[in-house]
Amino acid sequence: MKKETIIKVVSVVGVLGVLYFIYKKMTKKNGGVNGDINQEPITPNPSSGGYEKYIISTQVHPLRIRETPSENAKVLGKLNIGQEVLLKPSTTQGWMEYSTNGSTTFGYVSSQFVTKK
Repeated sequence: MKKETIIKVVSVVGVLGVLYFIYKKMTKKNGGVNGDINQEPITPNPSSGGYEKYIISTQVHPLRIRETPSENAKVLGKLNIGQEVLLKPSTTQGWMEYSTNGSTTFGYVSSQFVTKK
C-alpha cells in the first residue's frame, strides 16, 4: 500500500472518530437527537442532592425542559408522557429541577405535569 493511501485512510478514520465523539457529546448534552430525552430510567445516587423519581404525566404534549424556571425560557429538550425522570423541587414555586445523572441540574420542568413515583 502506498504511503499516500495509508495517510488518507488514517485521516478519514480520524475525522470519523472526531465526528462520532462530537455526536455523542451533543446527543448527551441535548438529551438526544432533535432534543428529545429518551433515556433509560436512572437510579439516583444516595448523595444525589435530593433528586427523586417522577413520572411525566402531561396529557397533551411532551413536557418541555427549560433552561431556567420560566415559561419564556429557552427549550432544552422534551420529555415524553409516562417517562421516568429524576427531579427535585426548585427554589422557584411551580418548577422542578431536572437531572439526567442524578447529581446535577440539566434544566427545569413545570411541577404541574409530573407525578412522584
